[in-house]
Amino acid sequence: MARRLSEFYKNSSQDEELDNRSGRTWVIDARIGGLSGGGLLDPASSEPPVTLDQVPDSDVLWQTLFEEIGRSLRIVRVDAPPADGWKRETSWPKDPSDDEGGEEWRVEKKLTVEADRDATQSSRNQRIDDHHSWAENEAAAMADALSLSAEYRVLLCAASRVHDLGKDRELWQTAMGAPRAERPLAKIANNKANGRALTARV
Repeated sequence: MARRLSEFYKNSSQDEELDNRSGRTWVIDARIGGLSGGGLLDPASSEPPVTLDQVPDSDVLWQTLFEEIGRSLRIVRVDAPPADGWKRETSWPKDPSDDEGGEEWRVEKKLTVEADRDATQSSRNQRIDDHHSWAENEAAAMADALSLSAEYRVLLCAASRVHDLGKDRELWQTAMGAPRAERPLAKIANNKANGRALTARV
């Protein structure tokens, strides 16, 4: 895919049009190739990757992936109430041509999130080193669940281990309202952020 995009740019004479495309997000059909079997960029690959709808028991896999992020994906009648302990997040018609609104694909979200499992939604303060350890463990679990290669697993874990280092600055801690005795914090419960403090000189 990267090679084909490069050829596209090379063959185009519309410089101004290309400038307008820079910095934007491109959604590209997987059928043009350029992705590895695991869905990662691979300019040497010309075959389309296997997608979830082609995997045996893909319905079970979808449901498992959604449950991992506190979501549920199911087909229900449009007027059906959410499942107990869940709330409707979004939906779309199962059959777009059905004007009577029979059934829909619906994404529902859990009403509660365990604070000790999802540190990003914790109701307690979390120090940067603790958050990095949590993130690294989550990254390792995701890498294992996706059967990533050892190389990609190491890269993902390394990035997770340092992703919030930029918050370890007095300026950021002050702007986010971090209690001084607990600094440096990555997650701050009930923080009263002061965006103007980010422009102040330290």
